[in-house]
Amino acid sequence: MSGTEEISSVVHNYLEALGEQDWPKLGQTLAKGVVRMGPYGDVVEGDTAYRDFLCDVVSKLGDYVLRVQRVAAIDRTVWVRLSETFTEDSGRRLHAEEALVFEVDGEARISGVEVYLRKSEVVNAVAEPSSGSSA
Repeated sequence: MSGTEEISSVVHNYLEALGEQDWPKLGQTLAKGVVRMGPYGDVVEGDTAYRDFLCDVVSKLGDYVLRVQRVAAIDRTVWVRLSETFTEDSGRRLHAEEALVFEVDGEARISGVEVYLRKSEVVNAVAEPSSGSSA
């Protein structure tokens, strides 16, 4: 396996684990000192903290679907374009398009993740109950 294939492989494993919600598998892809920078300026540091953060967030989403559209790698950086579709507790179904940038260390573990939100939209809204009054 070439260096670029190895770098891409760890990111593919991360994305597969995220889509399957396989938190132990996802944790194996992370470097101890991984830093995740989210789309709203939020930062999560450390492999356990990041894995637990994802578990907490994604496990609460109903009908979670992750679709990877594109992966490109140069040296130790991997760019991913993907979408996530899920249902919130309120019943709203949301679709988000994102770009992620991964940095991979010399031990083929993810050491950095930057998440960029391209677009987020409601794909079906919960109907408001009718008031039942008529004029």
